Amino acid sequence: MDDRGIPTTIDQGMAIAQTLLARLTKMSIPTNYVYFDPFVVSVAVEPEAGIVALEMIRRLRSNYPECHVICGLSNVSMGLPARRLINRTFLNMAICAGLDTLLVDVRDQALLSSIYASKVLVHQDAYCMEYF
Repeated sequence: MDDRGIPTTIDQGMAIAQTLLARLTKMSIPTNYVYFDPFVVSVAVEPEAGIVALEMIRRLRSNYPECHVICGLSNVSMGLPARRLINRTFLNMAICAGLDTLLVDVRDQALLSSIYASKVLVHQDAYCMEYF
């Protein structure tokens, strides 16, 4: 986000990311130290929020491959029943889209298992060394 608040379109979000990265690299901060957060909002409030977040993750990963992409995973399900199921499903989709850093409920064993399985399927865990 910038001084105008949270962007309402993917293009606005990407423009903010580009401005932020330019400022950070000008200050000699390595790109692999940069973490972008696409600000996931609840699908209960904004029905297309999941699609928008996934596309934003894809574009951030594509345009800035050395940077990291992080998000509050459970934001997508805020206000809904059976949140863990939605979170797990969104997690798998987000990892496939390029998410590489997560804020998750570490007490949810099924969610953690999904992370390890997803990382294998998108070649973030070569030879399945972290998979259990």
